[in-house]
Amino acid sequence: MIDDTKVLKLAKNQKGLAQNEVEIQWGQDSYFGSILAHTFMYDPNDLWVEMELARKVTPDIFEQLVGFTFYDYCNVLRNYAITTNPQRYGKRFKVEVEPEIEEAMWEEEFTYDMLNFMGGYDVPFGDLCKLNTYGLVNRNGQNTIVMIDYGLNNNVWDDYYS
Repeated sequence: MIDDTKVLKLAKNQKGLAQNEVEIQWGQDSYFGSILAHTFMYDPNDLWVEMELARKVTPDIFEQLVGFTFYDYCNVLRNYAITTNPQRYGKRFKVEVEPEIEEAMWEEEFTYDMLNFMGGYDVPFGDLCKLNTYGLVNRNGQNTIVMIDYGLNNNVWDDYYS
């Protein structure tokens, strides 16, 4: 923690450098600025990233602010990943989700943006279904859910984790 608004994320190894590189790149992209913790300063060699400080999110806070249970949210992300990237996810089975819930997620701003982020930036759904991937920030006087750990894409996964 740097102060009441910022945290410093330090890379400990090559995986961390690769993830910092992704977070620096995406954190500067205003298109998804509403769902990602903002990055402020960073090391040109990806050793550290200064990022927006966020508070812990609980399942109840998630549901209150997003409008869906974290369980349903993760199931919709999983199904979307399997549908949009069958080469990566192979024979994984989709899980049952009420059609009304899935449809409603495409109409809610946060979940719509997250689905587009996942599909557009080749983000694996696994980390997106961990509650500690998200944090609570104050934006324009409102509590807002954002991703605080978004440096893992499929390229980083393939290079360092598989």
